[in-house]
Amino acid sequence: MCYVSMDPNRSMWNMGGKRDPLGYAPTPEEASSGIAGLGAYCAAVEVHAKEGFVLHRVEVDKTPNMIGATRKRWFTFEGPDRVVLSVDPAENNPPVVDTRLTWERVTK
Repeated sequence: MCYVSMDPNRSMWNMGGKRDPLGYAPTPEEASSGIAGLGAYCAAVEVHAKEGFVLHRVEVDKTPNMIGATRKRWFTFEGPDRVVLSVDPAENNPPVVDTRLTWERVTK
């Protein structure tokens, strides 16, 4: 499973009017703004259907320290087009007690 997101309003790099960044070294501020507006995550997913959870074995993450981590997510289905993933309580940092991500299939 992979996910990538980007803030479409993040600042452009000042490359002297060029559009091709090949050979251009961004300033530290530009490099930071590029990373701040980007999200990336890939994991191998192991489904434990009877128990109601999945394990994500992190292979790619914006945060280097997460590579190799295993993250447990509890799942519930809310109808045919929606699944809710709940972060395992052991991963929540106080005062947070519950974190959920809702995935919904959108059809036209």
